Amino acid sequence: MTNFKEKRYLLIFLTTVILFLGFLFFWWSKQTLNLARENVLSEAKNNEIENMQQRFSLFRPSTNSSVDLVSILNSYFVSFDQRVIIIDKMEQLAKAAKIDYLLNNASDGEEISLDITVKGQFSNIYHFLRLLETSGYLISFDSLNLNATNVKGGVDWTGTVIIKIPSEVK
Repeated sequence: MTNFKEKRYLLIFLTTVILFLGFLFFWWSKQTLNLARENVLSEAKNNEIENMQQRFSLFRPSTNSSVDLVSILNSYFVSFDQRVIIIDKMEQLAKAAKIDYLLNNASDGEEISLDITVKGQFSNIYHFLRLLETSGYLISFDSLNLNATNVKGGVDWTGTVIIKIPSEVK
């Protein structure tokens, strides 16, 4: 009889343990599902906030990019201390284009006006003009006159170019 009682207590004990473990597993899975739902909701909110930030950042440039834009814009103009440098740069561009270059006149004001005489092959003069355009300054060609003269072995071109570069506004 004692054996039967021991088996019965053991069966009750095991049933209780199994029920407790089942309840514990059920509670744990419910908590996990709740956390998973909260995680999905918070991830959706984060994505929504990131999308809103991206949309707003398109309308509001950052301070660094504003400073960069101003410095880029200022680089197109000639500052007071760059006036001699710009003339030297024109001479370097003429050497790179393999043309003869002579600065006839330079005037200063709201814009710097340079009157230049050029001499050489047409392709080299054209290359010089392209170098001027891509020099990094806001250059406008006020006047361009070219004349061809026949020389032995080909044609030589001579002309004047008047360019204007805006001065930096203070």
